[in-house]
Amino acid sequence: MRDTALAIAVNAIVAFIALTAGVSPAFGGLTAPAYASMTIVGMVAGWIGWRLIATRSRNPRKALSIAVPAVLVLSFVPDILLATLQFMPGATPPAVLALAVMHVVVVAIAVPAYISASRSLTRQTIA
Repeated sequence: MRDTALAIAVNAIVAFIALTAGVSPAFGGLTAPAYASMTIVGMVAGWIGWRLIATRSRNPRKALSIAVPAVLVLSFVPDILLATLQFMPGATPPAVLALAVMHVVVVAIAVPAYISASRSLTRQTIA
């Protein structure tokens, strides 16, 4: 939970910087309800995927070293579509770049948290 709050806080800073730099406040992706809820969804979905790979793969370290970057790259697809199709008001390149940075923030905070939590689960299982 602490790590999710950290990711939301850092994403709030990203949104603040983007808005201060001139991104339109009409761009809904940079509102607190939007980025906070999507950060929570991303962290939970990431944990579920992490645990599935960690518990079912023959070589979880290798599988995760492939899955994490692949999922991050795939997370940019909606951003690219948004930048290209501009189906949301205010979806300028800087606004969409801020969303992409938020994806990197979530991964950068989530992966160490997942590693730590996985170690704790392993210690509990052994004990």
